[in-house]
Amino acid sequence: MSEADYRPKIKKQSQAKTLAEFDSAMDWLEKLPGVSSIGRFQTYRDNLSKVFRLILENRTDQILKQISPPEFIETHFEANALIEVWRQFQTDNSARLAEKLRRVVGGQPYTSAEGKKTEPRDILFELELAALLKEWSLPVDLGDPTDLIFEFQNTAILCECKRVQNPNALDGNLQEAGSQLRKRLANQPQSKVSLGMIGINVSKIVHLDASGTPRYPSTFYGKYLLPPNIVAVQNQHEFWSVVKQRLESFMAQHARALQRQFSTNVAGYLLFYRVPGMNISGTGQMSVNTYPQIGPLRGATPTEDQLLRDLHAHLLQYYL
Repeated sequence: MSEADYRPKIKKQSQAKTLAEFDSAMDWLEKLPGVSSIGRFQTYRDNLSKVFRLILENRTDQILKQISPPEFIETHFEANALIEVWRQFQTDNSARLAEKLRRVVGGQPYTSAEGKKTEPRDILFELELAALLKEWSLPVDLGDPTDLIFEFQNTAILCECKRVQNPNALDGNLQEAGSQLRKRLANQPQSKVSLGMIGINVSKIVHLDASGTPRYPSTFYGKYLLPPNIVAVQNQHEFWSVVKQRLESFMAQHARALQRQFSTNVAGYLLFYRVPGMNISGTGQMSVNTYPQIGPLRGATPTEDQLLRDLHAHLLQYYL
């Protein structure tokens, strides 16, 4: 798939719009049956309100003093994820969706305290990926028999979602997902053409080497040292060039895992890279952007490979 044809969607929103949409998403969340508490999302609402107040008071220089860069980034990651889910699922009154969201609101506000209790963010990733597929006008079902099932070109695509915690876990996550898909595909009706796809959230590890050490330097913005997972650049063109380079480097670093032989019909992957960017040319504007990449796994048949290429071409129309 030619990268020259790929132009990621730039999702930049004013702080006011982000806060307004997040409030709408939170109102929707609180009204769902069984969701008795908004849990960790109250922290994000408080952070966004604080940032907006500082902007209104023309005290933007205080933002990163009152909220650390990692917490600022995670607030936007989680808020944007819930907004995307709300946009695509706000008319869905299913018990399955409500149950997933009830579990999403639990856990720690920040991943630094998450430990092994990753379920809330793991489920949020499933819903976030489902929302992305719905945005591409693909019908999606939640959670039966796999994390997600969507349809494309009269083919049922069963998707297992994995949110990778560290670089050394990638291969194991892929193997686990492949094994799950093999079992689920075996139970699919013979009359239905099906294939398996692994949805992999690599947002936490793209900037790390195999030992977990950052591969890219931290950047100073004024007095503030920005974490190495932030892409700090002078303009949008440079941003997407750097993001492309980072993801290509990541894929080369993990080529062996991504080229592993899987069982029949486990044909493709979707890399989900949610990346924060900051314009350091003077505006200090920060945005959260999604960079998805679809590719075939080793062993995909020519027909499956072509379907994945067609799916990639389908998603391009939403990014050009």
